[in-house]
Amino acid sequence: MEYQLLETFIVLSEVRNITKCAHLLYKTQPTITKRLQQLESELGYALLVREKGKQEIELTPRGIVFLEKAKELYNLYNELSLSSQETANSLLISCIASFQTPFIANVCLQMNQELGTHPFVYTYQTHDVYKLIANKQVDLAIVSDVRNEPGVACEQLFSQPYFVVKYCENPTSEIPLISTDELDPHYELFGRWDNAFLYWHNRVFKNTPIQMMADSPIINQLWLKNTSYWTIMQECTAYIVSQNMPVQLYRIADPPPDRSCYLLTNRFIDKSIRPLISYFKEQFLIEINKYKINSLFPK
Repeated sequence: MEYQLLETFIVLSEVRNITKCAHLLYKTQPTITKRLQQLESELGYALLVREKGKQEIELTPRGIVFLEKAKELYNLYNELSLSSQETANSLLISCIASFQTPFIANVCLQMNQELGTHPFVYTYQTHDVYKLIANKQVDLAIVSDVRNEPGVACEQLFSQPYFVVKYCENPTSEIPLISTDELDPHYELFGRWDNAFLYWHNRVFKNTPIQMMADSPIINQLWLKNTSYWTIMQECTAYIVSQNMPVQLYRIADPPPDRSCYLLTNRFIDKSIRPLISYFKEQFLIEINKYKINSLFPK
């Protein structure tokens, strides 16, 4: 029994519509219909109740019973190791800018050197990348905002706190605590990290218009050399900046919610890229854990 036949039946059983199923699997409707007919032919019984004019698909009693077996077989297929010839040799990745350098860059370089994988890294807007993942036009995406999109699996990989960062020629060997009341918003280098951070920022600094903003940590790093300015950065970015220039890091007394990082994949990943996605995820977590602020200030 072919993998694609099981996948098609499982997707159709969830969305209950051939058009939606074809869209999620990036196939034509005739292809979906042909696969279902082939599966029914192999089983020797009908899986679907066919009624003219009815938009929503209904499973037959035997179809309902077979669905559980189909899911078991589908999961078993995905657990089987693939030969090197069966594994894809490229991976299409979308990643928000704040995790690209050096984190994703290092992982992709490692994949190329160790596996021979050809990574292609893009920067898409979050609302666009969900659609691209659903349509299998991108294999995986790293984002910071969660949305509900049919056909897209969203997994939280980690979360990390924010730190205030200020230029300082002689930083202390500790990380002092600072209140937002002590920060002059007129000298903030604003970074729009995610929606949760934006809501927090609007509440804390509600009456002060933003003076300077850049989506690039590199630009903020250049601006920070003026000692009057300060910024708030996610932990791994603050770590990188602290290694590139003398800065004082501060813990925030009334902090924003931790920044979460999510991995997006299609709910029905092509079998040939599953090993690459698993490898990417494992190495990305290892990479991020190298940039912990606490490791700079051992007790």
